[in-house]
Amino acid sequence: MGFMAIHPIRPTILIVTSSTGGGHVNMSAALGEMLDEAFTVVVVNSHPQIVGSFYSYASRYAVTGWSKVMKVTDTEAGATRMHAVLHLLTRNRLARIITEAAPDLIISTHSMLSYEVTQVLATLRRTIPVVFQVTDLTLHHMWTTEKRASAYLASTREIFDGLLEAGIEQSRVALTGRPVRRQFLSDYTASCAETRVSLGLDPALFTAYVQGGAEGSAQIIKTIYTLRDARPDIQCVVATGHNSDMRRRVSGLSRVATLPYTALIAPYMAACDVVVGKPGAGSVGEAITLEKPFIASTVIPYQETPNVDFIERHNLGWNCLEPGALHDLMQRLVVDKRLIAEKKRALHEYAAFNREASQRLVPLMHDLLARRDSMERSDGETLASTPGASTGR
Repeated sequence: MGFMAIHPIRPTILIVTSSTGGGHVNMSAALGEMLDEAFTVVVVNSHPQIVGSFYSYASRYAVTGWSKVMKVTDTEAGATRMHAVLHLLTRNRLARIITEAAPDLIISTHSMLSYEVTQVLATLRRTIPVVFQVTDLTLHHMWTTEKRASAYLASTREIFDGLLEAGIEQSRVALTGRPVRRQFLSDYTASCAETRVSLGLDPALFTAYVQGGAEGSAQIIKTIYTLRDARPDIQCVVATGHNSDMRRRVSGLSRVATLPYTALIAPYMAACDVVVGKPGAGSVGEAITLEKPFIASTVIPYQETPNVDFIERHNLGWNCLEPGALHDLMQRLVVDKRLIAEKKRALHEYAAFNREASQRLVPLMHDLLARRDSMERSDGETLASTPGASTGR
């Protein structure tokens, strides 16, 4: 009797992610929501706590140093060295996670859990399809050290092209858009005024959603004061994330409502006219889905600078990194409605493209699992037909 792989009614997909910023966590949540109707989805923070703590500190207080790390590792040699170090830090934890989850397929949403996963599988001698969900808007070398993953999910056309240029076989690359959580797919038009009132804001005033990522980057303080000073008829919803110090510093300011870290942010972002702040890939993707122009006012150099270029290239918002640029733009936006209307048209088109591309994701997972089953059946039949081969009976 040939060996046949037997999946449970719902195959298990393990999503390995990291708490290094909210973008990877939110991407994993979005993937889980897209896949949970057809699969059993297990999401695990797969980096040791020290990795998340280091990123939290660096993104707030050592931005220059972290930017240098991102630059150095954006080469084949630099990425290979970094992966070697991370493999030593994560291999035992990853091996335990994979063994306990016993997945039929693994998705990584973090570049620093790409090569690491494939190496652990090789050590465990497990043949499991591995999928890299590239969470950025443009490609970093850390994603392409391992070139033999079963599939590379490109969230943008830029990433799709970059993967091919990096030597990844086209048959392994799929343009699947950027998954977003279900909360961002709802229509909040009717509740915008009510949401503003619930925050103690004027429902009629121009409102900016100000964010600095899940870590609440301290540079956002300057942005808040710039917005308040630009015009007396501008108000802000400030997402302070986990940064209690920022929340304390801006609480009590007139025309400012603070929003501590919360998983449900779509209604608050939707209630605003623009999104302002640090252009993390996740925040930009969510703003696009809600068709809100993104204004980049602060950035982690090198890591997020390409995201600013992405925003400008697709006409999805504005680059206000230069001194005085945000102040000048806000003065114009409030009085000239055509400026936002132009961005809205581009946002609508890009959001439609992303929704269409995302529909390819679930069928692709089924295809990868079907291919694995086919290979296992083929291997089993070969084993059974070999003279003297054991069938396990």
